[in-house]
Amino acid sequence: MSVQDLLNQAKEIRPGDHLVALYQEENEIEGYITSYIHNSLSRNERCLYITGDADTSAVLDEVRLLSEPQAESGDLVIMGKTELYA
Repeated sequence: MSVQDLLNQAKEIRPGDHLVALYQEENEIEGYITSYIHNSLSRNERCLYITGDADTSAVLDEVRLLSEPQAESGDLVIMGKTELYA
């Protein structure tokens, strides 16, 4: 699935919607996460991204490419799971 397809799908997500994304490899989910964050930031919504055990650097790099002004504005908050649940 192309990045543009993922971005278009993410535009359909509304507040209160719940998503389940099944995947086997981490790189399969990166596009969905990136698209979701990008579209949320484009709508001037604040995003809290909680990192887990996976390497999230690829996702964050892609988000910064697509949404640099919003990502740098403080609308994207990134926390590690241990930081959040401490």
